[in-house]
Amino acid sequence: MSTDLQTRQQHPAVVFRRRIESVAASQLAEAAETPEGRRLLAAFGSAFASAARQARDPSAFYNADPASVAAAAAMSLQTGLKPGGAMPEVWLIPRGREIQWSISHRGLMRLARQAGWAVRAVVVHIQDIENVEIVDGNVTIGGQDPTLYVERLDDIGGVAVFATGPDGATVSTWTPAGKLRKVAKMGGPSWKSWPAEMAAKSAIKDAFSRGYIPVESEEIGAALSADVASSAPQQTRADVLDIPGLEPEPAQIEQQTPEQPDGGEWSE
Repeated sequence: MSTDLQTRQQHPAVVFRRRIESVAASQLAEAAETPEGRRLLAAFGSAFASAARQARDPSAFYNADPASVAAAAAMSLQTGLKPGGAMPEVWLIPRGREIQWSISHRGLMRLARQAGWAVRAVVVHIQDIENVEIVDGNVTIGGQDPTLYVERLDDIGGVAVFATGPDGATVSTWTPAGKLRKVAKMGGPSWKSWPAEMAAKSAIKDAFSRGYIPVESEEIGAALSADVASSAPQQTRADVLDIPGLEPEPAQIEQQTPEQPDGGEWSE
C-alpha cells in the first residue's frame, strides 16, 4: 500500500465516515451485504461526512465520543433521516465531545408524510399578521408580501400549520409569536441563526403534542425523544453548525392559502 493511500485512509474525515458505515452495518446486520444495503451504508456515510465538512469546526466531529457518534448514526438509521446538504432532515450538534441529533422541520414533515399526513408550516411575518384570520378554529391567510424577510425572531408574527390526513380531512393550527418567544428563550442558539426554521419546527411539534395532527408513528416518537436533549439551553452559539443554505430565504416561506395544502415542509 502506498504512503499516500495510507495517509488518506488515516485522515480524520475518512475515519469518521468509516465509523458511521460500521455502525450502520451493525444495525442492518445481514441486510448490509445486499446491494441495497451497501447503497444505504454509502448514503449514510456520505451524509454524515458532508455534515462534518460543512461544520464550523469539523474536528468536533472527528474527535467526538464514538458512542455519541454511534447513537446519532443509529437514530438516523431508525428514522431514515439524514444530515448534511443545503436542506438537511436532521442537524448534528457538537456539544463538548458529544454529537447530538436534532430533527429539522423537513424531517418532521417527511416522517408525517410517511405516516399518511401532508404537513406544512407557514411562517408569517409580523407585517403580514393582519392578513391572518381564525374563524371557527380554521386558519386562513389572505396573502403575504414575498419581499418581507425573516432575519430575527421578532420578525415573526406567528406560524400556521396546515395538514391533510389520510382520509382527506384538513386541520389547521396557529402558534402565536408569544409562545414561540417562550420556546426560543428555553432553547439553544439555533433560534438566533435560523429563526424561521426553528419557528416552523416548533409549531409542527406543538400541533403534534396537542393532538391536532394525530400522527401515529414510531419514527416520529423516537425522533422527538432524541430531540429533547439537543434542545436544552446549555448550548453556546459556537456549538451550532454553520450549514450553508439553512438561513430561510423569502422564496422558502410558504405563501399558499390553507385551501391548497401540499406535502410541503414543517413546531417545538
